[in-house]
Amino acid sequence: NAFRRQRDAAAALLDKAEEALADVKFEWEVARSSKSAPPELIESASDALARAEANTADAKDAVSKYDARVSSGASHREAVAGVIELVACISAAKTSTDNAMSTVGDARKRSKPLKAAEVLQRRRAKLGTAETALETALDVLSSHERAMTRLASFRDSRDPSKAEAEALVRAATEALRKRVRVASRLLDEASAEGATDDDVAAAVEAIAGAESVGSTAAALADSLGVEVGGVKAKLTPQEANAVGHLEKAKAKMAAQQARIDARAAKDDDTNAVSLQLQDAATRADKAIEDADAARAAVKRAGGSGDGAVKLALNNLTMLVAQVVTQVDAVRQLLDEEEENIRASHMARSMKRSMAENLLRGMGGAHREDARPHWKSDPVHASGSKSLVAALVDPHAGRRYPAPEYATSIEAILALPVWRSRKARQRDTSKAAKARMQRQFVSLFARLKHAGRHHRRIIESLRQANMTSMPPFLGVPLREKLMMATNALNDVNLALPTPVERAMRPPTKAQLDSFEKRVREGGFLVFQFEAAAERTRRELERIAQQRREKEQQAVNHNEAQRRHLLKVAERLEAENRAAAAFAKG
Repeated sequence: NAFRRQRDAAAALLDKAEEALADVKFEWEVARSSKSAPPELIESASDALARAEANTADAKDAVSKYDARVSSGASHREAVAGVIELVACISAAKTSTDNAMSTVGDARKRSKPLKAAEVLQRRRAKLGTAETALETALDVLSSHERAMTRLASFRDSRDPSKAEAEALVRAATEALRKRVRVASRLLDEASAEGATDDDVAAAVEAIAGAESVGSTAAALADSLGVEVGGVKAKLTPQEANAVGHLEKAKAKMAAQQARIDARAAKDDDTNAVSLQLQDAATRADKAIEDADAARAAVKRAGGSGDGAVKLALNNLTMLVAQVVTQVDAVRQLLDEEEENIRASHMARSMKRSMAENLLRGMGGAHREDARPHWKSDPVHASGSKSLVAALVDPHAGRRYPAPEYATSIEAILALPVWRSRKARQRDTSKAAKARMQRQFVSLFARLKHAGRHHRRIIESLRQANMTSMPPFLGVPLREKLMMATNALNDVNLALPTPVERAMRPPTKAQLDSFEKRVREGGFLVFQFEAAAERTRRELERIAQQRREKEQQAVNHNEAQRRHLLKVAERLEAENRAAAAFAKG
């Protein structure tokens, strides 16, 4: 809990640092776009911003590494080291962000460089604050030594919990001592002559990190001291770990039992999944009872010697591991069933939508008419009602819809029909194999019907002299032809030969996969047929337009010829009249 609180507090501090860094970036863009700020101040602000971004990235990596370490089951020592490193990185990121904000603010506000005296004064102010923080870190370091002395007085030297707590506090103290040593060196370098603003910023960041690590390590040491000296000190680490896992497993089992009760209220309690759940829950309850008995045995063995206690603790640990395994098995069964139900519902919805869309595109019923009682057949140019019914034949194996639905949406989807419980109980493995064999034969027959229908469409195109056509008509038709041909070839290659089927009969999953692919191949053949019919109608329309244009040209030429004849006759009459007038 102490580690979790420190991690959450550090993560909240990192979020604030990221928000402040976004504001600093905006201020930096404004300062850089202005021409009044001096170049050296702009360069200093740029360096501070880059350092803040780098420290923020390191802090994010530290958070990710700590979470991964904790989730993988790290020890207390590793958790202490991880939380100390995490707090140090985030503190450095926050300090560098504040420094960048101050530097960028100066770059935006000032229009002339700072004087040397002003720079020195600001450095001294920062160094004074840093020295105070370093003194605080040193005080924390001395408090660690006192915490170790306090831990030594709780129990005798053979107490394993006290020894572990001392090791953890010693590790935290050593980490803090290293950071204080580095911070002191950087502070001396920043106080020397010739130091730059970057040296001062590095010293301030190091001291801030040491101060944060000191406070974090002190809090961890205090919490460990309370655990060793309080009630938890009565349990050895092995027993405390086993008891903690046992209590968590009991809480999880209570939640799974509630799910099992809710499921039993609305489901058949004699199906296979229900029986598996009952068996798994019984095994989990039995494992919990054995673990409770082993825990009581550990308490009774407290005064029997170290050997008996160690044997009882090992037995408790093994039984708790069995409890965790059994509870996880119950949870996994429930999760798998819920996932299967969701997948089944989604598959049924997707199948219905796909069938409606495909039938709409190939001349079938519209969406509002796509219901189980729709009995009208799709319109096909070169097919027949019997051929279409063969392609969507629903009488395949375990699926038995009504005969009048042979060309409906339900038939194309081949949705299952639920049978009575007695019929399911009479369904032996031999009958199931025979039913799957009939289903495979039906699938193969449907594939042959689809192939024959595909060849008839191609022959009809050749007979109609549709082998050459404009690209805007030929490209879509060629695409549909290739899709249908490839789908039928793939299905034909996927189906096993009679020899393979005799050696390894197809399973239910394989039959479902074959049926889906055969259905999709039939749909693509229908789409190819619809595209061919649309292309044929479009070619007829183009030919009709060409004939109309030719007829219009002929009519125009005939009218022009008649007009020229009339003009010639009129000129000839005028010439005859002029000749007669000249003679008279």
